[in-house]
Amino acid sequence: MSDPLAAGFNPQFRPPIEGLVVRPIRDGDIEAISEALRELGSPEQPERGLERGREGLGTFLTAWLANECVGYLTVHWRSSPRSPEGWKDGRTAYLEDLIVAENQRGLGIGTAMMQTAEKMAHDRGLARVTLGVGVDNDGARRLYERLGYADAGLAPVEDSGRFQRWDGETVEWQETWRFMIKDL
Repeated sequence: MSDPLAAGFNPQFRPPIEGLVVRPIRDGDIEAISEALRELGSPEQPERGLERGREGLGTFLTAWLANECVGYLTVHWRSSPRSPEGWKDGRTAYLEDLIVAENQRGLGIGTAMMQTAEKMAHDRGLARVTLGVGVDNDGARRLYERLGYADAGLAPVEDSGRFQRWDGETVEWQETWRFMIKDL
């Protein structure tokens, strides 16, 4: 099933950079996005983003500049499995893995992707957006605070896992993060 809100999405604000396009992933994007994800060292598989969109579970937002993928953001139309029960009311979006190419940071691309995700969540009738930010990731936390997110007041989450990179290498990771929340 295709997500009609994502398929016809047209942001209603001017991008911060001339020529910047932020939009959900499309079928023809896989090769370009895969290359960008490899360069960013990401575990994300763009095919999963397409599947989420088709199933109505979320979307994989992409940022494009001069026909090059320079960022992405995973958007879920439901709360994180680690969310408190009050957020599992069907009115909470969860964002994760906001990545902007290092040579493009500080230009407003992350802000544009976050604003796009928030507008899409609002248009779906969701009441709030949540995300997790690493306790040591001061730059990301400042961005989210500037956009109106606040610490949710919950205990930090200790998380770990492993993933297989695009080149077949298995990578183990460990992170401590906190929930942040924004009412729409």
